[in-house]
Amino acid sequence: MEIQVQELLETIKRDGVEAAEKQAQEIIASAKEKAEALVAEAEKKAQARIQEQERAVAQMQASGKAALSQAGRDLVLSVEKQLKLVFDRVVNETVKETYQAAVLEDALLAVVKNWAGKDEPGSVLLNEKQEKELTAALKGQLAKAFSKGVTIQTSGKVAGGFLVQEKNGA
Repeated sequence: MEIQVQELLETIKRDGVEAAEKQAQEIIASAKEKAEALVAEAEKKAQARIQEQERAVAQMQASGKAALSQAGRDLVLSVEKQLKLVFDRVVNETVKETYQAAVLEDALLAVVKNWAGKDEPGSVLLNEKQEKELTAALKGQLAKAFSKGVTIQTSGKVAGGFLVQEKNGA
């Protein structure tokens, strides 16, 4: 009987060990599945973050390029404006120096005499100083043109020289 008890104990022990090993295998398999699922989820999240960062970088690059392009346009406009101011100043100074009273008088006589033959009267615009000097000197010579509606006026737009303007302002 002792042998039977011994065999019974060994059987129970063997069955218990087998059951424990089977349960251990199931626990290990379950843990591997969970670990694989966690790794897959982590990889998925990591990939999503990488894509998000790539989009953010692309957007920042596009914004940077747009800002650089805008800065380039602003620079061109600024340089253009400054060049125009310099050019206008040089032209005005040159006109002031070139159109002294005698030259201006001859030019005005030619312009007004040509214009007097047209049906549309107009104005010659001068700066205030030149208008005072030339109106008196030219009044007799241009009486016919003045009678047809041609006028000499002052304008703040004229620094030197003169502007010719039709009556309608063109």
